[in-house]
Amino acid sequence: PPTALGLALLLILLKNPYAIASISLQLSFSAVAGLVWLTPKLTGAIHTGSRLLRFVLTSFATTLGALAFSTPLGAYYFGSFSVVSLLSNLLCLWMVSLVFGAGLLGLLLSMTVPAVGAAFVPLVSLGVRYVLFVSGLLEGLPLHALYFNTALSVLWLLYVYALFAVCAIARRGRYRWWIAGALAVAMLLVTARFNALQFERGSLYVTALDVGQGESVALLSRRHGVLVDCGSSNSYISAGDVAADYFLSAGIRRLDAVVLTHYHADHANGLALLLARVGVDTLYLPDIAEENGEKTAVLALSERYGVEDCYYGHLHGGSHRLAAQGRQGSLSYHLISADFLGFRPLKIMD
Repeated sequence: PPTALGLALLLILLKNPYAIASISLQLSFSAVAGLVWLTPKLTGAIHTGSRLLRFVLTSFATTLGALAFSTPLGAYYFGSFSVVSLLSNLLCLWMVSLVFGAGLLGLLLSMTVPAVGAAFVPLVSLGVRYVLFVSGLLEGLPLHALYFNTALSVLWLLYVYALFAVCAIARRGRYRWWIAGALAVAMLLVTARFNALQFERGSLYVTALDVGQGESVALLSRRHGVLVDCGSSNSYISAGDVAADYFLSAGIRRLDAVVLTHYHADHANGLALLLARVGVDTLYLPDIAEENGEKTAVLALSERYGVEDCYYGHLHGGSHRLAAQGRQGSLSYHLISADFLGFRPLKIMD
């Protein structure tokens, strides 16, 4: 198998040497290499008469094999590691195979007998809904992923590979690979907890997030979080994901507030992805009176993802008549222009 894998890679690169820079090619071949090298070692250590337990352990062994060499690439390119991948593959991989097989069979049958092919649609749809439901459920778990935006997370990854390197060199102990896996998982939980713990103590942390050409500033204090702007002009950077990764790694799944200084793309185009992953209680906007596509989109996103309050300003004098006040739909609006408030202080956050 290693020779066949190397030959396949060689043929691809002979045709297009630049394919080596393809993220999908790197991830695919690294995952297969792990399946060839590590998975047989893990499955060889499975000794049980229970079919169910063997199925579960074999699923774990397959997932660990696929992750063996692809995890560093995922950490480098995407900055995260899915902690629930073992469980998600166990619950979903078999269904994905069924959905793919049923979908392909239904497509072939629809070419000759459309009515028969159409009968597969509800089955495929049900399978897809199951996968999406389980994925959403697992994503809601507190430690569903580890984000490599702290030194401790990177150290955990180095520790894991050092651990497995020792296992490969030792060549003794039937269960050494499973013991190494258990130690890796234990340290993963410790790392995730310490990542969150550093933000639970002390005063205020202010971090300018790396979003390229744009702005996104995170404020953390004792499990409370606020984000000022969330945008990037670089198409290859997702400001919403960068911000969500940062807060989730700190153990914060809901922000007290998001502040948008203005609606330009480099300050606001990451809001949709942020709201899809992290809850937000309050939104602070410059103004909402004028008809504007960006403003309309921001308000629509706020209602869709359960933002409770929207505070805004920049309406003065006669423009006060344009103000939206009180609850409209699922969002409560509050105009806080100084002249509208009679220059009296208004408490907007505890």
